[in-house]
Amino acid sequence: MRKSFIATATILLFLTGCSVTVPVTGSLGGKDDFMGSVTATSSEGTLQIVSQSGLNCTGTLTRPTLVQGTGTLRCSDGRTGNFVFVKTNEQGGSGVGSLSDGTKLRFSFGNDMRGATLHCEKDNYSTSCTNF
Repeated sequence: MRKSFIATATILLFLTGCSVTVPVTGSLGGKDDFMGSVTATSSEGTLQIVSQSGLNCTGTLTRPTLVQGTGTLRCSDGRTGNFVFVKTNEQGGSGVGSLSDGTKLRFSFGNDMRGATLHCEKDNYSTSCTNF
């Protein structure tokens, strides 16, 4: 009976997955700094940010590999955006993107809040990012 309970509990934990919430900071166009949080599982998550000017943005992200992923944003002023990110350590990384009006987005999240330079390239099939 006890072994059955432990096995069932382990399977349920595996199936439900664990999520983690970490802080995010960044800048829109190098002029409007923001802060917020990212809540993610091993493959997907949500992003919420608020800028110094009062802009609110929410988004979703997917991480098809353990080290990089993509996401979308929708902001309170009607702009939308896309971003790519790379996970550089256990619970942190950085990303770049742009909003629908061309405003550039740069951010760091988790325990990688040092604002590392990130270079990403996108082709018709994939996006690859290098953190240097």
